Amino acid sequence: MTVGSRVLLLGGIAAACMAAVVQVMVMAQLGGPAGFGLPIAIVVVIVVVRQPLLGLQLALLAVPLEYFSFRVGGLVGFSATELLLLLTAGATLLEWAVLGRVPPVPPALRALALICLVIALGLTVARDTEAVTKVLLMWSTFTVVGVQLANAPFSVVQRTMVCMALAGGLVSLLAIATSGTQTLVAGGAAVTGRAQGSFPQPNTMGFFLLMTLPIAMVLATRGSVWFRATMAVVATLSVVALVLSLSRTSLLGAGLAFLVLLLSPPFRRLAFVALAVLLVSAFANARALSQSHQVEVVTSRLGTLGQGGSAVRNDPRFEIYSAVPGVFADHPLLGVGAHNFPLVSREVGLNEGGEPYDHAHNVVLTFAVELGTAGLVALLWLLVAVGRMVVQAARTRGDPVTGALGLALTASMVGSVMTSLGDYPPRNNVIAATFIAQVAMLAALARAQAAARSA
Repeated sequence: MTVGSRVLLLGGIAAACMAAVVQVMVMAQLGGPAGFGLPIAIVVVIVVVRQPLLGLQLALLAVPLEYFSFRVGGLVGFSATELLLLLTAGATLLEWAVLGRVPPVPPALRALALICLVIALGLTVARDTEAVTKVLLMWSTFTVVGVQLANAPFSVVQRTMVCMALAGGLVSLLAIATSGTQTLVAGGAAVTGRAQGSFPQPNTMGFFLLMTLPIAMVLATRGSVWFRATMAVVATLSVVALVLSLSRTSLLGAGLAFLVLLLSPPFRRLAFVALAVLLVSAFANARALSQSHQVEVVTSRLGTLGQGGSAVRNDPRFEIYSAVPGVFADHPLLGVGAHNFPLVSREVGLNEGGEPYDHAHNVVLTFAVELGTAGLVALLWLLVAVGRMVVQAARTRGDPVTGALGLALTASMVGSVMTSLGDYPPRNNVIAATFIAQVAMLAALARAQAAARSA
């Protein structure tokens, strides 16, 4: 053995010993799982630094781990998805620094950058600055990742959409496996045992599945037989979990998304075949379906949407909506600060079971209270920019390469309008990140179509 070989061997042994010492120290401070996860984390960091958007794809696949969070400084908790997105943004900024340039920023993502600026200005008026800081950190992260994704090759966009669909399927599988017997309360105004998967609330899972389901449905019409079968299974699981979530706005949004997807001939053919099979199965099992407890729960839950009179008056949303104009008038310019609505809710007497409401149950109203007029202007810019891309995607749905994928993203956007009217989906970081990623992918597909036309 040569001298050089001996030096390399001793260096390798020393490095292994140092790694073992570090792992033991981590296990002593943070516990066994952290020590065993350290080598995996190192590999992930290296891979993401080399190819930043792999971090986004891993973050999507990590959504089923939303049960768990990791404390930073003993104060703020981050989920695996949030940590991977932070890593992706850091690797992206490093890549931009090395290249010495920032890629082109689509108008919709410029609007998001403006929203981040308004959130930052909200630090001057907010009482809970820690909440504002985390919102600013995460939304800035999503915007950076979105810019990188908007300039990614078509193959990367397609893989990201596959990961998004698979994330919906994994969450759905977990939700179905952990759901229990559902019981109607007050004629369907509330239901116990609703499925929520890895999310803290059933409606949040419904929002996420509404965004991933159209993608899985479209992907089920493309690729090899095995890929189509996999995506069909993912879509089926997502539909079942969405029904078990009993999120009314998400179910209505899914119906709107389905109508948009019917604009695609391949999907229309698949939908008609699936509908025929479903009708035959329903006729064959009509008696069992009429006596099904789950069918009764779903129909009663959806039936509450058509109730008037006392059912409408007792909906807490209307109490919130009536209080928002007064709060906005007191803080017209910058609002009360991002994620500070619970403080205002407590002060004006808005609560549910003694607990303050987390948001105004409407995207526009929540922006008005928390970010003021400046936030509303930025939101309007974002909606106009996204609306233009949605219209363009619908018009170019016949494109043999990108048309169907653009239509899938369009269906997700249209369906999300319904949930945004009666709730505030972006409060959850997974929902916000998924939405911004879909906006970026719409921009990437538009860029790919423009490049193909010019070529």
